[in-house]
Amino acid sequence: MNRIRLSKFALEENYPISDLILFLNENGFKKREDSNELISENEIQFVKNNFNSYLNQNSENYEDYKNKFLNKLTTKSDVNTPVQLKIIEAANREKLLVERIIGFTDFDWEFLIAKYNGEVSQPVPFSIFDEIICDLLLVENLSKRKIGEILGLNVADDPAERAIVEKSLKSLKDEDIIEGTTDGYQLTDIGKEYAKNGIKYSYFNRNFTIYFDTTGRNQEHAKSELRKLKSEKSQLPVKAVPISLEQIREFAVFQAPEVHFPENNYILQSTTLINAEKYIAKLWVIFLDNFKENKSRVLVYDESQNKIIEQLSKDLNNRDDLKKHLLEKLVQNTDELSITEEVKSSEQIHEENELIEKQNLLDVAQKAENTVEIQKLQREFKTQKRSFNSTEFELELKEIFEEFNDELWFISPWLRYHAIKYRYNYFEQQLRQGAKIFIVYSLPEKENDIMADERAKKMLDELESKYRNFYIHQLPKFHYKNVWIRNKNTPNILYTGSFNILSFYVDKNSKNVRQEQMIKIDWNDETETMYFNFIEEFGKKYIMKEGQSFNNLIENVPSTVDVEFLSKIKTIDNIKLNTFRNIGFLNFDRTLEQLEKSKSIALKQLGRDVFLKDLMDVQNQVENLFNKKVNRITKKKLLDSFDKLIQDYYFFKDDFSEDLNELYKKIGKLQTSN
Repeated sequence: MNRIRLSKFALEENYPISDLILFLNENGFKKREDSNELISENEIQFVKNNFNSYLNQNSENYEDYKNKFLNKLTTKSDVNTPVQLKIIEAANREKLLVERIIGFTDFDWEFLIAKYNGEVSQPVPFSIFDEIICDLLLVENLSKRKIGEILGLNVADDPAERAIVEKSLKSLKDEDIIEGTTDGYQLTDIGKEYAKNGIKYSYFNRNFTIYFDTTGRNQEHAKSELRKLKSEKSQLPVKAVPISLEQIREFAVFQAPEVHFPENNYILQSTTLINAEKYIAKLWVIFLDNFKENKSRVLVYDESQNKIIEQLSKDLNNRDDLKKHLLEKLVQNTDELSITEEVKSSEQIHEENELIEKQNLLDVAQKAENTVEIQKLQREFKTQKRSFNSTEFELELKEIFEEFNDELWFISPWLRYHAIKYRYNYFEQQLRQGAKIFIVYSLPEKENDIMADERAKKMLDELESKYRNFYIHQLPKFHYKNVWIRNKNTPNILYTGSFNILSFYVDKNSKNVRQEQMIKIDWNDETETMYFNFIEEFGKKYIMKEGQSFNNLIENVPSTVDVEFLSKIKTIDNIKLNTFRNIGFLNFDRTLEQLEKSKSIALKQLGRDVFLKDLMDVQNQVENLFNKKVNRITKKKLLDSFDKLIQDYYFFKDDFSEDLNELYKKIGKLQTSN
């Protein structure tokens, strides 16, 4: 296992070294304030998970340390934003004030890629002779000799001049521009067309590719947009592709102008299909409700590009049948959504009217390109916003997670996997920064009710085991959802939610979708009372849990007690219990005091023999060297052994103070050779 110097690690992480060493020793890791002291990978991970929480509870200089830690965070962050939050952020940048994010669902965007070989005619400029000959033949039919005379060439007597005329005539005849014999030439029908336009055509074959967007049904932008998507080839056979020449030309003019572009006289004359393959791109479709105009629209988000695809969004908005199907899928698969025929409440209508008014002001400012007014209106909206639907609240939470917090409470009847999964990385970031996180969920109303998703509970149990500042508890049944933010230097914040508050218009049949809403309100006396009731319940759970851990150790004492076993007793979780100490819960304080007395008694009873053995070992080493000269390294090692003795058996410090003082003095009196 790799080890590094403890002092180097503390410097890199901006950890106060004295507090760090004290923390490690209190948790069973024996460390000295020595420049050569090492720290292992496992110890580093334990420190990163729990040291900030320890400082938050114990250090008088924690605010100074916190500021240094925050400066470090501005240049280094290890939180990966979940894709769901990226989707919401992207939609939030696109939506209007009068639009509300209903939700989003994954979607397979299907399209075909067909490869063809095509015969193409392309324009070729006439040579000077060709152009003159064709212009002459437009007027009348002429023999080879007459053409020569007009051109000033003696085709009868001069072989060289005759060869020039014959070469031009042969070329035009081979290209089917003229027909006839030396006695008389005339233009073909196609030759007349070429002559009038001043160009002729050559033919070539070329392979080309056409994208057929079977989802968005857009032929103009299909290739330019679909080729950017991260897609996978489908194994399903392609049932049909456009086969008529006219259909292919319609697509080729946008996607393959090198084979068909009539404006420049490139004409696709015929095609042969080489192959056609079906592709699927995994995208996300976001639904927005516009309560000003009573209509909805969709946005298409591509995770690989991390952006809204404007063209695909437009295309999908033209597919009403597909939009309806996707919305039904969204409602069916989302716990926070349900179809209802209820009407909007007066409170919601009032809130929406205020947003409509702000949107009108914003539209005027944007039309006038008044950036100062635009920024002012946007700031006002952000600071005054106190109502969030379930999707918008994820963004609000993300902003909270990006701050340095003291306590975060998440209170909900259920623990859902999707909600925990989105927030897991942010939980860990907050815990490593020293914040305490409390998760509260409800006992079931009915015997068979499942209040915690198995995967969600497993993730939270891992956090509880890994971090000393993470707490989870199941309390008597309740139906509300709350989020509490508690900080020492700023007012506490409360968000409360209900499933039946928000509904919004979806279609012309007056069907609405209900969605959960979270409201930001001021902290109040009722919430403060609830907070202390919850804290007391948490304290009862964890003091009982630690008491059981202690009893299990005492009931399973090994035949030979060693320092490692004593460390397990010493490190019964003080950090976790300190949260509830001396805040007015007398029963908790009495139980904790009794637990600490029991720990002290157990350590002295079980540790006496092993302590005396280690004490005697150091005493014998000193006695053997007392009348000799020793080098400084040997003397330092003896002092280190004495320090370790004090750290490992601090609970005997008073009982054996005379022996320890005498030993320390003897080590000090040892004579060194240098």
